[in-house]
Amino acid sequence: MDTLESEIKKREQVNDHARLWKIKLEAALTGGIFLKRNTPPSENGPRKLSVNPELKFFPTITINLKDINLSALYKKEGDVYFQAQEFMMAHKRYTQCITHVPTGSHLLAFGYANRSIALFYSNYMSDCLIDIERAIQHGYPDEFKAELYMWKASAMKELKMEKKLIKNTVAEARKWLPRIVNNDEQKK
Repeated sequence: MDTLESEIKKREQVNDHARLWKIKLEAALTGGIFLKRNTPPSENGPRKLSVNPELKFFPTITINLKDINLSALYKKEGDVYFQAQEFMMAHKRYTQCITHVPTGSHLLAFGYANRSIALFYSNYMSDCLIDIERAIQHGYPDEFKAELYMWKASAMKELKMEKKLIKNTVAEARKWLPRIVNNDEQKK
């Protein structure tokens, strides 16, 4: 756990450093640094620096604050907390996994699914249902959908929803059962 936490802290420091430099650069470009000293700032605040776009004097800086490795570390740490039955800490780490994952990554669906189960055990059933739907929308793998739909049915039952809706959800889970891959079959 110590190496995992130290790696997360290192990556957070890099992201914080990138954010800080982006803020400083924006302040320098829009602030009074590049203004003539003889002219006072306008009533609406400092003037923006006018740059001829053809000169391309200032390069475009792109800072990607999404990091798949950091996201994976948060997911692993969430799994550790979940195994220790510290569901609110697991929820926090899964949320960090979700916020740091780049667009289109499979970790987004897994982050939502894992967070939904942590929410279930924390007795936040409505939020659990929302995250289950998000996991499905973001491409949760077919071989795990049966289990996810059973969690959904359990949360619906806890919320005392209509039996017909719960039965439909269980039927949806049964539909996905044939997609479950047996570990023995996978090894062949």
